Amino acid sequence: MLFLYPVAKPVAFWMKNTPLSLDMLFIAADGRILNVAAMAKPFDTSPISSQGPAIAVFEILGGS
Repeated sequence: MLFLYPVAKPVAFWMKNTPLSLDMLFIAADGRILNVAAMAKPFDTSPISSQGPAIAVFEILGGS
């Protein structure tokens, strides 16, 4: 899944309602990858941060 934002800003996701492990790629406005959260734990409520202003977040199946 791809999440796009109208302006770059710090974002955070959680896995509260997600039954599968995901890899999350946080993308800056210039196209650089800010952070990769690999194998995010299913059903976890801990925030996963972009670690900087992100314009997009791309989620794929964990380990892909």
